[in-house]
Amino acid sequence: MPTKEPETELLPVPTSEGMEMFPVLIRYSKRAKNLRLTLGEHGEAFLTIPRHCSRQVGIDFLNRQGDWIKKHQPSRKTKKKPGSLLQFLQKQKWISLKEGKVTLEIQFGGQKSSYFLQEDWDVLKLQLEQSENIDAVLVKLLQHLAKSVLPDWTREIAQVLKLDVSKVIIRNQRSRWGSCSDLGNISLNWRLLLLKPELHNYIILHELAHLSEMNHSDRFWNLLEIYDPNARTHDREVTKVSRELMALGR
Repeated sequence: MPTKEPETELLPVPTSEGMEMFPVLIRYSKRAKNLRLTLGEHGEAFLTIPRHCSRQVGIDFLNRQGDWIKKHQPSRKTKKKPGSLLQFLQKQKWISLKEGKVTLEIQFGGQKSSYFLQEDWDVLKLQLEQSENIDAVLVKLLQHLAKSVLPDWTREIAQVLKLDVSKVIIRNQRSRWGSCSDLGNISLNWRLLLLKPELHNYIILHELAHLSEMNHSDRFWNLLEIYDPNARTHDREVTKVSRELMALGR
C-alpha cells in the first residue's frame, strides 16, 4: 500500500481539440495489476501505476485518455471559458505580495503603461495604455513587479529558515508554479501574485524545502510541514485553482 501522498502536477494531455492542461496526481500501488485512471470531485485525474510499470508507461496511458478526462470534467457543460487577465483582476480587485493582499486600482489612458505601489503596500495602481492586447500589457507589468519583489521576499524567508539560495528567477511557466535546481536556483511563476497570500507563500516554502530534499518523499513532506504546518491543505487548494490561473495571460 502506498505510503506517500501523491504530488499534484499540472500536465499537458492531448485531446481531439488540442493539448489541454489537467491536474494529475500520480500514485504507485503494489496491489494494482493494471493502470487505472479516475477523477476527483474537482476534476483532478488520479493515475494509479502498478509498481512494475514505469512513470513513462503511465504517462503514455494518460495521454490516450484526454478526451475521456475532458468529457467527465465536473459541470463541464455549464463551465465558462477562462476570462481575460484583465477581467480576472477587475473581479478579484487584489494581488498578493509578501504576507498580504494589496488592493488594485486600475485606470486607463495615457501613452505608457505603468504601476505604482504605495509605500505602505496597501494599494497598487495600474495605469494602462490603450492597446489591442491589454492582457499582454498586464503580463509585462506584473512580471516586472514580481521580479522586483519575489526574489527579495524569497531570500527573507530563506534567511529566517537559515537556508542559502543561489538565485531566484521569475518566469512565465505554462504549468509550474515553481522549481528548484540542483545548484540551489529557484524559479517562480509571476502568477504567484494572483494566489491568496498563504498559497503564494506555500509555493515559496515548497521550493525552499527542495533545497534539502530534491524529491517528494516522506522526508520532503515532513520538512515542508515544519515550514508550513498546513502544507497539504495548501497543496490541495493550489490544485483547485491552478488550471484557471495558469490560463491567464496566455
